[in-house]
Amino acid sequence: PRSNSLLCLVLLGLVPSAAQAQGYVASWGDNSWSQVSNTPIGSDFCEVAAGIAHSLALRSDGTVVSWGRDNHLQVSNTPSESGFAQIATRGWHSVALRVDGSIVSWGRDTENEVSNTPGGSGFIQVAAGGFHSLALLADGSVVSWGFDASGVVTNTPAGSGFTSIAGGSGHSLALQADGSIVAWGDDVYGQVSTTPPGTGFLQISAGDLHSVALLADGSMVSWGDDQYGQVTNTPIESGFTHVAGGGFHSMALRADGSIASWGRDDSFQVSSTPSDPGFFQAAGGGSHSHGLWTNEGAAYCFGDGTGFFCPCLA
Repeated sequence: PRSNSLLCLVLLGLVPSAAQAQGYVASWGDNSWSQVSNTPIGSDFCEVAAGIAHSLALRSDGTVVSWGRDNHLQVSNTPSESGFAQIATRGWHSVALRVDGSIVSWGRDTENEVSNTPGGSGFIQVAAGGFHSLALLADGSVVSWGFDASGVVTNTPAGSGFTSIAGGSGHSLALQADGSIVAWGDDVYGQVSTTPPGTGFLQISAGDLHSVALLADGSMVSWGDDQYGQVTNTPIESGFTHVAGGGFHSMALRADGSIASWGRDDSFQVSSTPSDPGFFQAAGGGSHSHGLWTNEGAAYCFGDGTGFFCPCLA
């Protein structure tokens, strides 16, 4: 899966480079804060992440670009330097991992999402929740900080051996080396208690109140809040290579790079999903979505029913 490739590069201490897939950012869904129409131009992006109403993308030179709503300075306080290897957001704050393994956070800090960011180095992955964040250390241990509702910080599992992490609105996930999933935090919609048992999972992703995981055979399992069909409408076929949870919707990449979307469609974040192949990563925001696309013929930004076009080749 795409996320595992990125993690391998981080583990090796590599900056984003030509060895990592690069492409254009395509955007669709809610454009209330220009999350779609202000999509950055260029073909050198290697990761994209989406918050409630803002987004950020990582360029191959290690710089970060943010756009969308800026009510907590989650756009204007984006660090300007290079040297970043991974990015994450979910709520109103963002997190970025430097090549040296240190972490930078910016945006909303009402619950110490920014000011309690751990210092030091040795981190290999970051993930952002609604009002909290978490990070994975090189020894496979997990650190969390920010708002501790439902124990999403204090109940962070101890020990090592974790291989990846994900953050929802008030819950978190961690994948163990044997492919089993550990969940903790808010459980109002079964985000924790209905976590699928067993091993063999390759990737995890969290939406606001639901989660989705990818199995080794390319099939998916979803659990948690289902008020918009984000669980029951999960595609049942196999052959998927990457999953991404949005606010109340989810996405998955097929082997040909085409995207399947399901769940809430209030801003056409599902029905405006592009049908083209060639995507290698997807990210879901509150009511908008993004994909990274290698298609060299055109690059579109699909809007909230009005068909925004981004001249990415200009």
